Amino acid sequence: MKKVGPILNSIFDVLGFEEKLKLEKMRTGWDRLFLEPMSLHTFPSDLNRGELLITVDSPVWLQQLTFFKNEIIGKLAGYGVKTVRFRQGRINEKIQKHAPQPPTKNRRELTEDESRWVEENLSEIKDPELADAFRSLIRSSIS
Repeated sequence: MKKVGPILNSIFDVLGFEEKLKLEKMRTGWDRLFLEPMSLHTFPSDLNRGELLITVDSPVWLQQLTFFKNEIIGKLAGYGVKTVRFRQGRINEKIQKHAPQPPTKNRRELTEDESRWVEENLSEIKDPELADAFRSLIRSSIS
């Protein structure tokens, strides 16, 4: 039987899931990556082929951030960010999207065999953050 890990890696890469996972990691840790007041006025909206789109809530912040573009790219290079683009818009989605979600009903615990299968298939993924994200995704889809 072939392991699913390498197959999943190539599929996720083709579909852009890896960038989506990196974007989600940035979103959840945005206030730790960039302290206040910057984190209150900005939010990562999209990551596509290494270009991060950051939504900024005012023209003043939009103009100010253009001066710090290289520093922002440097800080986010670990997420695959190669370039940054800014746009003005509403950023209240940050509060709604990352608010604690109510527990999902009708979820069951994974069996020992299912848990072992998940771990065996994730063993090929070298990035621990990416492996954790896939682990959560696979576990929730199975349960």
